[in-house]
Amino acid sequence: MKFLARVTRVVYEALIFLYPRDFRYSHGREMRQAFAASLSESAAQGVWKQLSYLGGALVDVASSGVAERTDRVVFAGVDWHRVLPVATGLGVLAGYAHVRSDDDVLLLTLLVALPFIYGVLRPLAAWVPALIIGIAVFAVQLASQKVVQAGMPRGDLDHLLLLPLLVAPAAALVGAMVRSAATGLATASTGR
Repeated sequence: MKFLARVTRVVYEALIFLYPRDFRYSHGREMRQAFAASLSESAAQGVWKQLSYLGGALVDVASSGVAERTDRVVFAGVDWHRVLPVATGLGVLAGYAHVRSDDDVLLLTLLVALPFIYGVLRPLAAWVPALIIGIAVFAVQLASQKVVQAGMPRGDLDHLLLLPLLVAPAAALVGAMVRSAATGLATASTGR
């Protein structure tokens, strides 16, 4: 069991690197000390308690490290009180318009334009509303397909229900790239 504890300490130490550097410098020593103390306590309570603690601690440090890093980078500047209802509403509206008209061009235009605008406005976090839009369109289309399967005719079915989940984030990425390129050109023209 001592070998397992040593290996787990090494793995725990490696997983701490999932946290951002400033977080590791501020809290890394405390985390290592707390881990070592809890590991000793669990070992005193038996093998199963120690195994249970080791598994939980490794999962916790890995998930918390990734969450801390992504909260800082990916969700920077996301105002959830605005983004979630607006993106969901736009996605449902786009999906509903497509279900009612069966116009693929309209749906594709909305799936490209709306996330593209998010990408230009918020390049670091544009994938979040884009994914919400894609999920909402997918949900509306899936619901309409279930209505058709229940015997309520609506016309021909969509052949690629998952397309919104791919197109919307891709459009947001292109919007973010356009914003980045425009910012780079503006900086180059001013000589800064």
